[in-house]
Amino acid sequence: MMIHALSPNLERNKQLIQNLFGHSDDIQYEYFQINTVYAEPKLIMSVMVSGLADKDQIHPSVITPLLQHTFVLTTSMIDEAQNHIAIKNTTRFHSIEPCLSMLLQGGVALFFDGEEECLVIIAPALPERSIEEPGFEMSVRGSHEGFVESIGTNMALIRKRIKDPRLRFHPYEFGSITHTKLVIAYIEGLTAPEILHYVKQKLQEIQLDSITSSGEIEQIVEDNPLSIFATIGNTEKPDRAAALLTEGRIIIIVDGDPTTLYGPHLFVESFQGVEDYSSRPYYVTLLRILRFLSLPVSVLTPGLYISATNFHKEMIPTALIPSFQGFNEKAPFPVSFEIFIMLIGFELVREAGIRLPKTVGSAVSIVGALILGQVSVDAGLMTPPAIIVVATSIISGFLLTSIADVVSILRLIYLVSASIFGLFGVIMVTLVTFTHMVSLTSFGVSFMAPLAPLYFSDWKDTIIRMPIRFFSKRPHSIPVQQQTRIKELPKRKGHP
Repeated sequence: MMIHALSPNLERNKQLIQNLFGHSDDIQYEYFQINTVYAEPKLIMSVMVSGLADKDQIHPSVITPLLQHTFVLTTSMIDEAQNHIAIKNTTRFHSIEPCLSMLLQGGVALFFDGEEECLVIIAPALPERSIEEPGFEMSVRGSHEGFVESIGTNMALIRKRIKDPRLRFHPYEFGSITHTKLVIAYIEGLTAPEILHYVKQKLQEIQLDSITSSGEIEQIVEDNPLSIFATIGNTEKPDRAAALLTEGRIIIIVDGDPTTLYGPHLFVESFQGVEDYSSRPYYVTLLRILRFLSLPVSVLTPGLYISATNFHKEMIPTALIPSFQGFNEKAPFPVSFEIFIMLIGFELVREAGIRLPKTVGSAVSIVGALILGQVSVDAGLMTPPAIIVVATSIISGFLLTSIADVVSILRLIYLVSASIFGLFGVIMVTLVTFTHMVSLTSFGVSFMAPLAPLYFSDWKDTIIRMPIRFFSKRPHSIPVQQQTRIKELPKRKGHP
């Protein structure tokens, strides 16, 4: 990359900027005349990007003091200017390229007539969303703060909760076009060095010229990019991110995206709620059991229903056989096609409810439920057992919002296999799915731990949640340098 040195001529410097930026309308140039004691007045040219620099702060704190001051010129103009402006966050450059890079980060560049340096004042005015609770991780008890799009604010939200000086933020920048900032956070002396090295090596492999979101980073650095299971977790809550850091995890923060990534991520964490550790352990255990049960119910129900009606009628209770047979005889479509159409219809309604504005989305959900439910039965297009099966599957999936995409895909896979091979197809897909899940890793750590490999000591926080007093050690599923959580108490005199 060619480096262009600055010129003592203001117009020459302006030409350099226009050669790199072009005649873009958002690049603002202003000229000011300053007074000197023993010489003619000198010119200063300020350059800023409209909307990125805080103009209301620059004029009273920088421009006005320079206009009111009479320069003696015993030293360089830049040295004298730095002593009289109110903002002290300044940097000096001899070339145009780093100067323009600072402009794009909310800086203002001052070029002085006759000087081969420029002075950049950092005064960003980037629009920032207020801190509010994330829509998909709402909690009744606990913190209601959520990450925002500013990487600096997100780091401060984590630092506010972890006041340990060992907390580290390691910066990166990706994309020759977007220059997206990224930070990995970890606790030195706690996070396993092999995991940290693994993540840094993965990030160094990124060669794209454009990175705009954490989702792109996730797909690049994950261990198994072709798997339907996400082996990198994500969260928008600072309290959860802080808790993960204290377990030896690594947090990845991307500028411009409120969703932070973390790893290693375990499959069992998909069944853990946001406020599981703020609530009483007994009710949390009940909820986790329901979440674990909802996975097979949501995924297997349509496939098992098709297997029973098409291949293995002995699976149907004797009392229900006449009614099932009567409904199926009146059905205009095969059972497999009927279930498939209803699943696709429910997915369309759910997606419309999410993407449309809230006022319209709720109305679409109600109308869609009526059309797919009672109206379709009255019209003779669908059968009541099929609607009950699909509704049970969909409602059970609502408990698994973090893996909703995986549940939807698996549900259709089981549907197709059951339609072709019956119960044998369901069993084969189950075996293939389990084998695939056991083979997955997250930053080199087994995705299915503590179930496979088995860490029985970690079961106190999987399907059940024991009281906090039992969490004296960190999970063995995640490699850490410091396993115990309890600080050693000083020994009392007279005691061993």
